[in-house]
Amino acid sequence: MKAFMPPEKFEGLNAQPQQAGQKVEEYRGFKLVNDSGNPNEWYVILRGRLLKGSPAAIKKHLDAVIEKLKQK
Repeated sequence: MKAFMPPEKFEGLNAQPQQAGQKVEEYRGFKLVNDSGNPNEWYVILRGRLLKGSPAAIKKHLDAVIEKLKQK
């Protein structure tokens, strides 16, 4: 038995509206997210691991990981 769903049913499924205090910043292909609006509560998922902290600390770690991967 096949089920058919018209394309209209899928519109908006992937669109996730931002919450009121949520901030998202793109950095070197990664999305840094802050859901609370507090300055040191940013996070990103890198290779299945959750990194949390300030944007500067996360960016510094991402730079180090990317450089290490380039050397391989």
